[in-house]
Amino acid sequence: MASALQSPSDEGLLPGPIHHMSSCIIDLNAMLDALEPVAHELLTVEKDLLGKEAQILEELLSRVGSLLVAYSHNCCSYYHGELVLLDEIGDVYSDEVSGFETRVGLVYYDSGRLVRRLKVMSWGHNSIEINDEAELGFKAAVQSFGLEVICAGLLDALKNFPIHDSLRECQKRLLAATEIINELECISQNGEKIRRSIDFKGGENA
Repeated sequence: MASALQSPSDEGLLPGPIHHMSSCIIDLNAMLDALEPVAHELLTVEKDLLGKEAQILEELLSRVGSLLVAYSHNCCSYYHGELVLLDEIGDVYSDEVSGFETRVGLVYYDSGRLVRRLKVMSWGHNSIEINDEAELGFKAAVQSFGLEVICAGLLDALKNFPIHDSLRECQKRLLAATEIINELECISQNGEKIRRSIDFKGGENA
């Protein structure tokens, strides 16, 4: 009499639930085999992309730096040229008596420094204000804010950059200085003529 229970090997098949689990594992393993090379390639591409975008940002900001230097030379000696690329409002909370706000900005200085600026303000019973700055590399800036976002902020900042006003002011001062020098030269020449005339008359009377 045949046994009522037969092993899977007797049938050449696994029981239904075990067979289904084994099939899922095989499919999952095959999918991972297909996805892992893609993930590795993605990491490589992302690394290369970050390097390229950081290079783009560095080259663009080096050109901006020359604008800041030209502008800051026209200002007071204590002035340090800066361009605010981003000024984003973060968390905000407010009620009738108190509140707080955080702002995160990205600033480029004429010294070539790229700085993340953090400002935290609270008001009410315990009013405080915290300002913190941390220098960022170009890669870190791209990772934190994104190249397109930074470039959009840079474009907006340059639209209001007052370098044209500075040029006009310098041109007016140059014209005024030139006129003063011309007047001083005329006065000097006239004074020399008067001195010669006095010396000549003095010689005749001697």
